[in-house]
Amino acid sequence: MKDKLYKTDNFNLASFLIARGCSLLCIDVDGSRGTFVFELTTEIQNLSQQYFSLDTQVNLKDFITSSKELKLRLYELLKKK
Repeated sequence: MKDKLYKTDNFNLASFLIARGCSLLCIDVDGSRGTFVFELTTEIQNLSQQYFSLDTQVNLKDFITSSKELKLRLYELLKKK
């Protein structure tokens, strides 16, 4: 059975999910855009819903750290293309 995946091209959402403890599986790069891939779990679904309804909190330091790390990973992949 094929694993269910949660994909988003929303950089801030991906940073938020990582800051909240979700594991990024990979980044799919197409041209100059990245799609962030996570395993589809109930937690991911709940956090995404909270994110879009602006009904959540995240540690600012964790969010900034995850954003910086994610940006570095994305730029490294884009450089290789």
